[in-house]
Amino acid sequence: MKEILEKYIHGLRGAGEALAEASQFGEKKATQDINRLCLIGCGAPNRVMASVKYWVDRYSASIETHLYYPAEFIYQEPVKMDDRTLVVLISETGSTPEVVETARFIRRHYPCQIVSVSARADAPLASITSTHISYGEGRVGFEAKFMVLMALVSAMLQARGEWNLHGDIMMGLGALPGAMADAEINAREENEDWAKKYRGEEFYFVTASGPCYPVAYSLGVCILMEALWVKMFEGEAAEFFHGPFEALDGTIPVILFLGEDPSRPLAERVNKFLSRKNKKTLLYDSRNYAMEGIPSPARPLLAPYVLGAASFGFAEALSRLRGQPLSTRRYMGKMDY
Repeated sequence: MKEILEKYIHGLRGAGEALAEASQFGEKKATQDINRLCLIGCGAPNRVMASVKYWVDRYSASIETHLYYPAEFIYQEPVKMDDRTLVVLISETGSTPEVVETARFIRRHYPCQIVSVSARADAPLASITSTHISYGEGRVGFEAKFMVLMALVSAMLQARGEWNLHGDIMMGLGALPGAMADAEINAREENEDWAKKYRGEEFYFVTASGPCYPVAYSLGVCILMEALWVKMFEGEAAEFFHGPFEALDGTIPVILFLGEDPSRPLAERVNKFLSRKNKKTLLYDSRNYAMEGIPSPARPLLAPYVLGAASFGFAEALSRLRGQPLSTRRYMGKMDY
């Protein structure tokens, strides 16, 4: 338990210290007639951006949002990029080749404003972009990225009068590391049982709805698939009944996230089906976690990351029982591709 607390409390200290800077930047940009938010990142950072994009799209009538993978952005060359566009680039190291090249590409071809986010203050991105926010290195970079981006966007929406949640969000972000630690600790016994039961499984379904889906994606693709080489289907609950559910025969483990956002009924529909037709369901429901210190209005926005922490314990237990560390890679960082 001490190790889990240390992982989140210490590991996210830098992100906590960066919240004020991110908030001030967002508030400043709200007064500069920004009408377009362009979010660019690979892998897990891209998924963090997707979870935040959900809320901007829901609340803001004045900000148009676009989400891109960096290599796709360069080849597509979107037309809607002007001086009223704020580009956010996120990379864990700040040196991801595609992200760095995209930053240079944008500077050469577009007049838009750019802010970058990474763990390191001396990252290459910091020297390319006019504003860089660093959150410090730690084991929980996925959550750190979310904290910084959420503070930035929340301040923008608050300053533009498009929501009145910023105080609750900032309070909730401050309490989030503790809430995530508690969730992983409280799910520990269940995760161990599931890992023992499904250690030999080679195919999984992973699904969720709305802002929970990007976190489910991170568990499925960025951890179980990337590190443990588990084969799987991962997809949104909204699409579950448009093909994927036909592959279920009662023998496939399904990991399902239930959050507290407006999309919850979509995931509840999946859960209802699974309760009738599936014998191997791993359910993570945010209503089962106290999230102490997180104000009620902020719970729907922060719940996905609490679920991410709860489910990470399953990946760690599975890794241990299968004898394959989560640092294992076949190709990534080992060859040119």
